[in-house]
Amino acid sequence: MKFQSLAALAVLSTRANANWEKITNLFVQLEEAAYNKTVSDDPSQANDRGFVPFIMGHLVDIQYYGCWCYLDDTWDVAKGPVQDGLDQECKNLVQNYRCLVLDALDRGDTCDPANQDYTEYNLFGGSGNLTNECETNGNELGDATTTQCRQDLCKADGEFTLNLFALMFQLGGIANNQPPYDPAVAHANNTGGSSLGLFDPATDCRYAYQGAGRSEKECCGNYPARFPFKTYSGDKACCGDRTYSTIGMKCCNPLSPFNFSIEDINDTCP
Repeated sequence: MKFQSLAALAVLSTRANANWEKITNLFVQLEEAAYNKTVSDDPSQANDRGFVPFIMGHLVDIQYYGCWCYLDDTWDVAKGPVQDGLDQECKNLVQNYRCLVLDALDRGDTCDPANQDYTEYNLFGGSGNLTNECETNGNELGDATTTQCRQDLCKADGEFTLNLFALMFQLGGIANNQPPYDPAVAHANNTGGSSLGLFDPATDCRYAYQGAGRSEKECCGNYPARFPFKTYSGDKACCGDRTYSTIGMKCCNPLSPFNFSIEDINDTCP
């Protein structure tokens, strides 16, 4: 597609916040790792300048994209039908963010996903396990009221970055205006494209159906795959990483991370 001008990046940086900074830090790590692997496999691919990151330009391309990609403090306006694989990764991130807020309220704490500082996952110096490192890389220290927020935000942003990086560098991709990137779903205020996008979330992100109405929400699953759901006064509940109707089903072994199951309410749990 293009490598963005420094001016375009500067415009975006005025809106930067903590989570954007952490995501870009990990993206640069991933790009450096990919460069090093390429050179290791084929030394002729080495650039005289060595590793020079260009990933920031591609990140700008998905800022304000589809129904769910709002990589700043406007993330909570995201909603609507998923447009493509990139949009799905953004939805996963937003769902994690919404649960960060809900879970903090349940604890009597606060968690601001866009602005909470934390120690990000370290691709090079870490353990290789995103969940374990986010819980032991320093996020467990400091203000106890934000410890859980920092740990879970590290997991959410780390998983999003790892998955998004893989999508970005599939054949074609953002650099060539090809799938999984679709310039047709870039917003008018997306500064990354060669021209302003025509996608209007106000109209294009409306669901074609009416839901079952308002309801209290809870969260299901574990970070970095946690998501909110409507409980409908107890008619819907969480079992492990899935939701189910309590009217005709029940959750068996709910505290087991591998053996939980959803069974008919009249059957015996295995």
